[in-house]
This record gives sequence, structure tokens and C-alpha cells, in this order.
Amino acid sequence: MNFYAHCYLARLDGADAAFALGSMLPDFAGMSGARLVRVDHPEVALGVQHHHVVDGVFHAAPTFVRLCQESSVRLDAAGVRWGTGRAVAHIGVELLLDGYLLDDGQADALYLRALDGGDDAAGHLHWSVAEADARFRRLCRRLHELGANPDHGSPEVVSDRLHRALAPRPRLAIEDRDSSAVRAEMDRLHDDVRRAAPTLMSEVHEGLEAHPKRPFGVDLRRGIGDDSCSLRENGSGSPSRSES
Repeated sequence: MNFYAHCYLARLDGADAAFALGSMLPDFAGMSGARLVRVDHPEVALGVQHHHVVDGVFHAAPTFVRLCQESSVRLDAAGVRWGTGRAVAHIGVELLLDGYLLDDGQADALYLRALDGGDDAAGHLHWSVAEADARFRRLCRRLHELGANPDHGSPEVVSDRLHRALAPRPRLAIEDRDSSAVRAEMDRLHDDVRRAAPTLMSEVHEGLEAHPKRPFGVDLRRGIGDDSCSLRENGSGSPSRSES
């Protein structure tokens, strides 16, 4: 799930701006090119936990799995190489879902407040490299300037974002010969995601309600402990949470 969708779901859990920022923070860490080591702000730390719980539920949702599989099959048939096709399908569904939720607009105000609080939150974040602090602050300011624009989820914009996101990874980068196939797939997938989005979001809501560590619950708050949150790399190379 991409960062706007995380903010959207955080809003449904009654999040304040700090919690909402935390719910997007693991994505922002990747965009800042660094690993987030520790969070010393209790509400931001709860938001980070929310992010990881939501991602686990979302990636297991039957509709998400189906959309990714169907898109991967089409990209494979179009001759797009295996790794690229799976990355494009997975990330494409997430970015297009953001566009669907941006059309709804209900999380826009919270999203902008969360980004506006980036500078204040930055003092509570500990990164693997010192340069990440400035990158994170710039990212929050840039996203705030861009605003909550539904066009960010258009097939054309999503195709461009996929090119930029995958370019640094040679095994996943979109080759020139595959650009037209990827763009055509985003046009098709855009419609598929919009048809499936209500069912997908219902599956996510149901999964979160049933989750044993549902964010904003008593068990989660006890798990935070000393108002700090440490993050480590999991096997997939993305941040995961562990109590400090």
C-alpha cells in the first residue's frame, strides 16, 4: 500500500497528524534513501506500527493478490521481463489505488497536516545516515507543495512514477522496449483497480478489525513501552518494527 492510502486508513482509526505521518513514514524512509533506526515520538511510533499492520493485511487481501497476478500475466504476455512485470503490477496497483482514494478526498486535510508537521517530527527521528534528515524534510515540503492531487493516480503519471521508482534497480528497471506495454497495462489496470477498490478496501477493513494487534488498541500501546520505536531491516529489505 502506498503512503496516501496509509494516511487514508489512519484517518479511519481516528489518527492525529503525528500518527498519520508515522503511518506514511516507512515509505518516506525509502524515498529518502535511508533506513529509519528509531522514532522517539509516541504518536509517530504508533503510526509506524499501523503502517506495518496495514501492509500485512493489504498484501494478503484476495483482491490485491488477484489484481497483481492478472496484471503480471498480461505483462508477461506482452514480453515484459519477469521481474519488471511483477514489480510494475504490484506497485502499479498500489499507486492506482492511491488515485482512487485521492478522488474520494476524505483524507486530504489530514494528509496535508501530517506533511506540514514533518519538520517538527524530524527531531524525533533517528536515521542510518545523517543526510537523511535533510532529505526527509525536503520530501515533506515537496509533497505538501504538490498537494493531494487526484491526477497523481492517473495512468500516465503512474507510468512515469514507475519508471523513476524502478530505474535505480537494474533487474527491475523498465527497459525502453517495454515502456509502451507498461503504459498500456496502466490504462487497463486503472479501470480494474477502480472496479475492485470497494471490495479491496472492505477486505482490508475486515482484516484490520480481526488483527490481534489492531493499531490504537490497548495491546499496541503497551507494546510501545518507553515512547520510542526501533526499526530494523526485515528479510525483504523494507523497514519493520521491533520494540526497543
